[in-house]
Amino acid sequence: MKQAKVFLVPAPLFEGESADIPDWVQKKASSISFYFAENIRTTRRVLKLYDKAVIIDNISFEEMNHKQALNINKFKEWIKAGHEIGIMSEAGMPAMADPGAQLVAIAQEMGATIIPMTGPSSILLSLAGSGLNGQQFEFLGYLPIDNAARNKQLKIIEEKALKGITQIFIETPYRNSVLLQQILKTVHPQLMLCVAAELTAPQAFVRTLFIKDWTKLNIDLHKKPCIFLIGKRM
Repeated sequence: MKQAKVFLVPAPLFEGESADIPDWVQKKASSISFYFAENIRTTRRVLKLYDKAVIIDNISFEEMNHKQALNINKFKEWIKAGHEIGIMSEAGMPAMADPGAQLVAIAQEMGATIIPMTGPSSILLSLAGSGLNGQQFEFLGYLPIDNAARNKQLKIIEEKALKGITQIFIETPYRNSVLLQQILKTVHPQLMLCVAAELTAPQAFVRTLFIKDWTKLNIDLHKKPCIFLIGKRM
């Protein structure tokens, strides 16, 4: 029986721009006929971007997000049939701060071949551009929404950052400004804060300053995809 292959397919961070996706990845992604997608509509657009000749109606899609239960039985069925299966998130790399890890774990258990494909990760791009410690770091995902819980988490972040462990986290874009203000009020002013916004887009920026110096800026992060990093100066 043919062994299944599971491809972790990157999507552009900046919608409609495929320049940061290698040609071989685009070619292979367009040849896969079975996909688990965070957003099927987005994945269809991405595949058309990679290859205008791809016939979308010939591709089978299943969705993987918080809105509905993951169709694990379908995934196992595809693996048992020996298919090539793609996993694609809304943007960037799947299974990194995005859906996909559960499917990869199942594929590992079933002996499928796992193939992570080359593509942009906003987490790694922001860390590389921050000037903060890239030898010791933690990615925390989303911080709590509740103010008291988030303040508590920020104090833990402060403690670890003071030890030299870079702390990386994200927020829903429409809450970026609120989070930024809470960081400036809560975290030690001599620590460094990096904000990496709209990475790979023409208007992208990565800025690292002492927290005390961020208070002097008037910066608009509303509805912009951002990564936040806190750490010590190298």
